[in-house]
Amino acid sequence: MHFLEHPELVAQDGYTAFASGLWFYMTPQSPKPSMHDVVSGFFEPNAADAAAGIRGGFGSTINIINGGIECGGGTNSKAESRGEYYLEFLSEFGIDTADEEDLSCASEQSFPTGGAGDALGFFQAGASGKCELVTWQTQYSMYARDDYKRCVCDSWGNGEEDCP
Repeated sequence: MHFLEHPELVAQDGYTAFASGLWFYMTPQSPKPSMHDVVSGFFEPNAADAAAGIRGGFGSTINIINGGIECGGGTNSKAESRGEYYLEFLSEFGIDTADEEDLSCASEQSFPTGGAGDALGFFQAGASGKCELVTWQTQYSMYARDDYKRCVCDSWGNGEEDCP
C-alpha cells in the first residue's frame, strides 16, 4: 500500500525500481497474462485471443505494456521501433531471427475477457468472511507469499499478529 500512496518513491531507489519492474514482468494483470508467460511460451492464445488478433509473440508483450496507446490502431512507429530493437538485440546475442514474426501489435486489440490471460489471480474478502479468488486486482495477490492469510486475517478484523 505504501508505494501505491507514494509512487514517486519507486524512482528514488534503484532496488525498488528494479523490483517493481520484475513484479510487473512476472505478475499477470487479468485479462492480460504476465510478460514472463508470453516470453517463455507458457501463454497460449485461445479462440477469444485469436479473435482479438493476439498471437502471443513479441507484439503481445508490447500490448501488455502499452496496449491502449500503441496497439490495435494500425502502424505505430514506437511499437514498430520496439520490434526492430528486439531483432537487433537477438542478433547481437547470435540468436537466429528467421522465425520471429509477431514483432508488432498493430493488429492486436486489448486482451479480451475470456482470453487465456483472463485468470483469477487476486483474493477479495467475500460476504461470508472467506477470501475468494477474483479477476480484478486487489491488495491480496495469489502470487505473493502469505497474501491469502493476510486477506483472511483482515476480513476477520484482526491484524496479522493476532491471526492464527
